[in-house]
Amino acid sequence: MAAQADWLERDLYAVMGVAEDADAKSIGRAYRKLARELHPDTHPDDPDAAERFKDVTAAYDVLGDPTKRAEYDEFRRAVAGARRSDADGRTWTWADGGNFAGEDEQAWTTFDGSTWTTFEAGGFDDLLSRVMGRSSGGSPRTWRGDDLEAVLDLSFEDAVGGLTTELTLNGPHGSQSFKVRVPPGVNDGQRIRLPGKGGPGGNGGLPGDLYAVVRVAAHPVFGRRGLDLTTEALIGWPEAVLGTEIEVPTLGGSPVRVRVPAGTPHGRTLRVRGRGVRTDKGRGDLLVSIRLTVPDHISEEQRQAVQAVADAFRVGS
Repeated sequence: MAAQADWLERDLYAVMGVAEDADAKSIGRAYRKLARELHPDTHPDDPDAAERFKDVTAAYDVLGDPTKRAEYDEFRRAVAGARRSDADGRTWTWADGGNFAGEDEQAWTTFDGSTWTTFEAGGFDDLLSRVMGRSSGGSPRTWRGDDLEAVLDLSFEDAVGGLTTELTLNGPHGSQSFKVRVPPGVNDGQRIRLPGKGGPGGNGGLPGDLYAVVRVAAHPVFGRRGLDLTTEALIGWPEAVLGTEIEVPTLGGSPVRVRVPAGTPHGRTLRVRGRGVRTDKGRGDLLVSIRLTVPDHISEEQRQAVQAVADAFRVGS
């Protein structure tokens, strides 16, 4: 990969309008939004928008690629103390060994961006060696490893109940497996931190962290609303008018009997206490949403009965 010289003077995160710790989904979302707003087809006569579109596309080319982003982040950390040393802003200077404390530092490295616009892997390594003190002329400096992310797929039941499972991370040197303790009630999209399981540090520096990004599968019967579980119960119109008692399933337990009061309308929610998600912070409830059903076909006798009920309601109205 070729590291770009303008990395010294341009914050690609600022170009994209995202935080430095933004996840891949947030960066992709930001790019799609900006691309729609700035696309030349939308602003055919606006050169500023066209230039901004190019900048955003170039920034996403780096930040949208995990490998390029990791090198960009390392580069930014390496030259964090660099400073412009000429009027045109294209020449940058930093102290070899990463020491920027004093103006009388004797060992300095200068990078002329006007003539050296890109540098390939060898040049990039040499630049990092100078800045980060890996050369013989500077004192070694340690740096923290990169934080990594991996998706952890869970069933609905496991997300509610919690478990200890394994997460496999595929990298350039093969696969690694890590044990992950998933707390009860974990949410879809939640990140679980595994300290010290990320990328290796440099020169004996601390490793980064590994984040397991939870993806929870849908359940055919239950949903979630915070600590509450949700489900639906179907009843007929006569039961809604007269009231009834129904059997409702629970997650991981026996069904419960629930009384439906007379005159219950379609969409009313009945609450079963304590049958929701249990965590250290408490336990939610089971919310049962009532849905009224209407038969597709009825017999003549049933039709006459319904007609009689309808007439009776008209008489009483």
